[in-house]
Amino acid sequence: MPKLPVFSTIVQAMAVFGLHCGKILAWLVTPVFLGGGAVAAAVGLAAWRQALGHGFNIWLAPVGVAIVFAIQTVLPLVIRINQLAVHGRVEQAGYMEMIFSPRCFRYLGYGCIVSAIMAAGLILAMLPAGLGAHFAWNGGGLSGASALGIALSSALALAFMVLTTPLHLVFPAVAVEPAPALGRAYNLGAHSKVRLFLAIFLSALFFAALTRLFAMAGELLSRGGHPLFVFILLPVQMGLVLFSWVTSISVPAVAYRILSGLPDPQGEPQDAPESGGGDFV
Repeated sequence: MPKLPVFSTIVQAMAVFGLHCGKILAWLVTPVFLGGGAVAAAVGLAAWRQALGHGFNIWLAPVGVAIVFAIQTVLPLVIRINQLAVHGRVEQAGYMEMIFSPRCFRYLGYGCIVSAIMAAGLILAMLPAGLGAHFAWNGGGLSGASALGIALSSALALAFMVLTTPLHLVFPAVAVEPAPALGRAYNLGAHSKVRLFLAIFLSALFFAALTRLFAMAGELLSRGGHPLFVFILLPVQMGLVLFSWVTSISVPAVAYRILSGLPDPQGEPQDAPESGGGDFV
C-alpha cells in the first residue's frame, strides 16, 4: 500500500489550479451564467410576487428548483477537476452534455450519502455536550459535567471526522471509474485516514489564514484612504477563493491517485491527448 505524503499531496493539489487555470476559468463560465442566471431569475420572480421574507410561499418553489439546477451545472466542473488531478486530462465530452449525465447524478448521490453520514455522526458526537449543557442549565451555571461534555464531544467529533475521511475518496472514484463503490473507496484510504485528514485540514487551514490575511490588508488600505488598492485586492481575493475551492476538490483526488498507485500526470507531456469520451479505468 503506497504511503500518502501529507505536504506533497497538498502541493500537488495546488498545482492542479496552477497548471490548468485557463481551462478551469473557461469551464466556470457555464455554471456562472447558466446556473447563476437561473437562480437570479427565480429570485426575481419571487421578489416580483412579494414572496420573499413571508415564510413558505408557492413562488419560492422555483427558487429551490433553480438552486438544484445550479448545483447540477457545477458538477461537470467538479468532475473535470477531479479528472485533472488524477489523470491530468478530462474525458472528451461536452460540458452541457455532462450536466445530466449518469456520472453527474452518481456524484450528486454520493455527495448526499456522505453528507448524511457526516451530519448523523456529528450530531451523535454532540450529545455529550448537549447533556452537559442540560445539567449546567439545571444547576444554574457552568459545571464540571458541562465542561466534560464539551471536551468529550470535541474528541468524538474529531475522531469521527478522521474515521470517515476516506469516504471523500469516492468523489474522485466517481470521476474516473466506470463503477465506483463507496466501500471500495473507503478501503483505499482506510490505512491512511490520519494522513488524509491532515492533508485536507492543513490545506483548509492554510487558505483560511491566507484569506484572513488579505482581508486584513484590505481593511488597512481602506482605512489609509487608498480605495484603488482595495479594488486591486478584490479580484485577488476572488482568485484566492477559486484557488482554495479547486484545491479542496483536488486534495482527495491527488490522494486517490497516490493510494491507487497511478502515475503523476505532471510527469507526462503537456500535450497528452484527452480521453476518447469513455471511462479512464
